[in-house]
Amino acid sequence: MEGFKDKVVIVTGGAQGIGRCIVEEFQKGGAYVCVIDKQEGPHFVGDISDKQVLEQFAQEVIGMYGHVDYLVNNALPLMKGINECSYEEFQYAMSVGVTAPFYLAKLFAPHFSEGAAIVNISSSRDRMSQPQTESYTAAKGGIAALTHALAVSFAGRVRVNSISPGWIDTNYTVYEGPDATQQPAGRVGTPMDIANMVLFLCSDKAGFITGENICIDGGMTRQMIYHGDNGWKLEASLSQTPDPNFWIFLCFGQSNMAGQAPIEEQDMTVSERFLSMATTDGDDRKLGTWRKAVPPLCRPDANLGPADWFGRTLLEAVPDNVRIGIVSVAVEGCPITFFDKDRNASLIVMEDRDWMNDILNQYGRDPYERLLSMAKIAARDGVIKGILLHQGKTDAYDREWQDTVRKIYCDLQQELQFDPTAVPLLVGEVVRTEYGGICGHANPTINDIANRYPNTYVVSSEDCLPCDDYLHFSSEGYRLLGRHYAQRYLEATNPQLAETIN
Repeated sequence: MEGFKDKVVIVTGGAQGIGRCIVEEFQKGGAYVCVIDKQEGPHFVGDISDKQVLEQFAQEVIGMYGHVDYLVNNALPLMKGINECSYEEFQYAMSVGVTAPFYLAKLFAPHFSEGAAIVNISSSRDRMSQPQTESYTAAKGGIAALTHALAVSFAGRVRVNSISPGWIDTNYTVYEGPDATQQPAGRVGTPMDIANMVLFLCSDKAGFITGENICIDGGMTRQMIYHGDNGWKLEASLSQTPDPNFWIFLCFGQSNMAGQAPIEEQDMTVSERFLSMATTDGDDRKLGTWRKAVPPLCRPDANLGPADWFGRTLLEAVPDNVRIGIVSVAVEGCPITFFDKDRNASLIVMEDRDWMNDILNQYGRDPYERLLSMAKIAARDGVIKGILLHQGKTDAYDREWQDTVRKIYCDLQQELQFDPTAVPLLVGEVVRTEYGGICGHANPTINDIANRYPNTYVVSSEDCLPCDDYLHFSSEGYRLLGRHYAQRYLEATNPQLAETIN
């Protein structure tokens, strides 16, 4: 959209998702865009729940440009429900979702130019809810109400409007079947649907619009839904809330995470409390559904891996009412960037190895998106408790690898809205050099990652012997490595339970 040349735009939470799309569209129109986001990048990095951070950011913007034309309050608040959300977490969600937009409007009030506009990103959850979303829903309701209050206070100076997105897929996934047809618009939304409205509300074409909330949800909030009417049916078995005693673990990486060792008789006895989600179709698997965690867990063409005995070992230590669920996506021989959502498409399209393409095809040629989409399904049933990585034989030799691993974790956290202080990242060592490990020289880089990032732990491969190729572990090596993952997880989250593991 034209008309934004040399305009000064503020976008909170502009490093990814809807925010990034808004930033890019303003930049296409010639605007200067100032972004603040917690994610590392070429922008102002900071937590907008912090008053001092907001003041420093505002001072920097005004010092550079002297005025502000448009403020877009887009940053996502924490989503947690009444069962698990603490007082402090609820206050944090309010700080990000309501207090920060208020305070930024106050800080920039003397500096808004003629024709300025504020656009607040609310959510269709400001008028409808799902269970266990209280912190997010309250924050979105708050910013919607703040919108009309600011519109009146800024009357004649700044127009203030809000947008309430519905289901917006930030990866531009094309959905078919019920996911699409349930929407009166016939599809799931994309970030462009929101960005287009933001730019319109900031333009002169919206000069007579202020104090309004515009819901962009494909018509979902306008249709009546009753069991038995017009094809709608509520399944009695449908879980209404995630089970807090169903612990979900996301696993990703290369061939060692997929599993390369023979599956033996002792590996075939599996507890009913140990489940894995099908991340591909094949044999007894249907994509996006749970199955008993009989190996192989990763794909039908994989073998025994560390996740198998990670789950079994946890079950030895946790209460009997706890179930364990594994969501595993692994690509043999891949660089870590195959899981970087911002870089993987350009790399994967260049892949010319047939065997690698066969694996990528099973994941829709986007391993990160497959892990994310399966994690979202899993999170409807349980609670994400940890992320396991085993990758590094290819490229774990410098800080760039560490930074990419951290970015992937942060991307998942942003998309899945889990509490990063409660969900550790466990990174496993490769086969050690003292056991003849060909890639054992990657272990110093792997071990150093725990020194650089919070809630990140290294899983030792001590005593985990290799198979004949000295790249992968033997069956017994995988069993022991899985136990090491479980031990390290419990040491990080519940030391008392860790002591119960033999």
